[in-house]
Amino acid sequence: MKSQLSLRQHKIIRLLRDSKTYMTSEEISEKLSVSSKTVRNDIADINDALASEGITIDSIRSKGYILNAKDKSSLKKYSKDENLFLGRSDRIYYIAVRLCTSDEPIDLFDLEEEISVSSSTLAGDLSGFKKRFSHGAPYIELNTERNLLVLEDNEFKRRFILTKLLSDNWDYNSTGSVYYKSDFIDNDAFNIINANVCDILFRNNIHLEDYYLISLNLYLSIAYHRIKDGYLIRPHGSSVIPSEDTVAACEDMFSVLNEKLDFTYPRPEIDEVCRYIEEKRIPSGSDIFMYDAQFSYSDDMEPLVNDYL
Repeated sequence: MKSQLSLRQHKIIRLLRDSKTYMTSEEISEKLSVSSKTVRNDIADINDALASEGITIDSIRSKGYILNAKDKSSLKKYSKDENLFLGRSDRIYYIAVRLCTSDEPIDLFDLEEEISVSSSTLAGDLSGFKKRFSHGAPYIELNTERNLLVLEDNEFKRRFILTKLLSDNWDYNSTGSVYYKSDFIDNDAFNIINANVCDILFRNNIHLEDYYLISLNLYLSIAYHRIKDGYLIRPHGSSVIPSEDTVAACEDMFSVLNEKLDFTYPRPEIDEVCRYIEEKRIPSGSDIFMYDAQFSYSDDMEPLVNDYL
């Protein structure tokens, strides 16, 4: 199905459609700035998703890949440039990912060409990005210097944005969406994290609402991918002080994840997750009772209670 293809997979279809000859995985990977293995995996996913529609990417030994379609009109809906960005929200999503995952400033003219829009449309999309992520949390700075877009070099803020993008567009009924196949998340790691985190928190009597639990799992998966690529968050001050049971739950959780992922999350990463869980956890029954008792009764109510009695 169309919605199961990632933006990069759409680009592979477009590259092969426009090619006058075979293309090797190395040629495709160079154009998309990914590994040949990633290209081969994407092509396998494309074939799985579109085989029922008679669209295949065939591999010819010593030549490369070629795109074939029994029905050319069926191919058009997957390779038309405008289908890569269906609306403004899709473009802002793409721009946000490009900015947050890029090590270098991004040329405005190159970005216009990438998403096939005019300079005025791009300016409006960038304004939308700023309204959401610069004027609101995480308050990241985006500046333009000599036609170059320069995003604040703050790994924590960048991860916040990436996590927010996925969480807000998460399909709770399926994992077969474009967001699940994002370039900045490791699917295998996500499956391990998603299969363990909820149970570990539950056995430590810590509960999160569904949205915050998914956000936590996505953040841990993004962090895993980013840390392996050398991107680390810097320790920063916070007014949130995790309780002892939250800290114990985090230690339990990371002990399990480190073993299952064969990976070690650095201490600042663990501390950040502890603060997040403390801030988002649902209060226990006793906490709720104390909260309600404190804020539902006041001196002004005493005469009313006496009159009632």
